Amino acid sequence: MGTWGAGNLDSDYALDELSQRAQDLIVEMLLRWQRSHEVVEYTPSLAEWKITAGIWAFGALILTAGLKAGLAVWTGLVRR
Repeated sequence: MGTWGAGNLDSDYALDELSQRAQDLIVEMLLRWQRSHEVVEYTPSLAEWKITAGIWAFGALILTAGLKAGLAVWTGLVRR
């Protein structure tokens, strides 16, 4: 059927164009995916190291407080 057929994709040109665009889109997506998975060297900045150290220190503080309270209850030092 020609370009002015009953359906939207009755024309061979329309099907060929759709097929080519779909193929181009798939190739572009694969190329972007491949580029996004390249290994890049990274060194954290001083600010990132300080933030990381602060988070670990806060975690250690919470762990210490929890262990101190837990051991006091477990050994019977805390009574009603």
